[in-house]
Amino acid sequence: MILGVLGFIFPNIGGEYLNFSKVENWAHALLGILALTIGYGIKDNRILKAVSIIFGVAGLIFGIWGFIVAGNPSPNFYGDVNLNNPIDNIIHLTIAVWALITSKSRHSSAVPQTPRR
Repeated sequence: MILGVLGFIFPNIGGEYLNFSKVENWAHALLGILALTIGYGIKDNRILKAVSIIFGVAGLIFGIWGFIVAGNPSPNFYGDVNLNNPIDNIIHLTIAVWALITSKSRHSSAVPQTPRR
């Protein structure tokens, strides 16, 4: 979510190495809001696990696809998004790994669980 908001304020936040289109900013902001809402609002571990897997697979797709389209003119993903930056691809892959590891955890949530009394 933070990345999406910063992208609206500073579209070229990382100079030539990391910049975002409006579509990417909306996607990052909405996915961040969705992740926070689900992470803090849903207590069913099966749903949390499924969402973590979905985020992980999506991160893998975008991360790998970014390396495949590297070198193609921008925007190179559905005409709105630029995925050929190695930093962007590594970020997507890092999020993918984090989400998939989280899906295997006992509580299936990246948010620490508060003990119930």
